[in-house]
Amino acid sequence: MRHVKVKRLESLLNKCKETIRINKEKVQQLTTETETTRKQLQLKTKEFDSLQVHGVLFLYAACVGKARIPLGLIRQVVSCTDEM
Repeated sequence: MRHVKVKRLESLLNKCKETIRINKEKVQQLTTETETTRKQLQLKTKEFDSLQVHGVLFLYAACVGKARIPLGLIRQVVSCTDEM
């Protein structure tokens, strides 16, 4: 009787250990995916900010006319925003 109980408890312990191992692997995978997603979000945010700046410059140029904004200035501002 005692031997059967010990075997049952050992079996439960092994199942628990296996579950812990599997969960650790899942946590590691999710952590990696989270980091990858965070980096992608940062890149997309930078792209979006750059597009917003370019859009504002375009609208400004359209409103006041191209003659008032030197092309060199527009290029300089665009190149500065690309470096961000």
